[in-house]
Amino acid sequence: MSFQIVPLRAEEFAALSRLDARALSHRLTADARAGFPCRVSLRDADPGDELPLVHYPHQGAESPYRAGGPIFAGVNRPTAHLAPDEVPPMLRTRLLSVRGFSERGWIEFTDVTQGKDRVTTIDRAFGAPGVAHLHLHFARPGCDACRVDRAEPA
Repeated sequence: MSFQIVPLRAEEFAALSRLDARALSHRLTADARAGFPCRVSLRDADPGDELPLVHYPHQGAESPYRAGGPIFAGVNRPTAHLAPDEVPPMLRTRLLSVRGFSERGWIEFTDVTQGKDRVTTIDRAFGAPGVAHLHLHFARPGCDACRVDRAEPA
């Protein structure tokens, strides 16, 4: 099963670059190579990079599973462009929670996987009845990592 990892669009967060430090009180400076994953560029920030930490409604369906949470959204970072079946490095080494949702926004599949086993778990999730798309979360901090859609094979 081919899949497409979907980043958030830089345009959604462009207004953040116009806010001063007082207006955007949740701007953090990366102090390590890992731990500050940007949902726009789908890469970890470099030490010294500033990233806003914002609330994002990643599962907006009108269902009991409607959800949102904290994400790092890099300001002035380009939107990642990934080929089908391409997995960014930030997803390869972390423990991931995989949630498969139906078109109605109901959970139809759940699992936890090490980043190295992510493709097998994505294939199993899309093979489950009723799964229309997936959400990957970083299992330890619980932050939304990305959406995964079905894709045509490359």
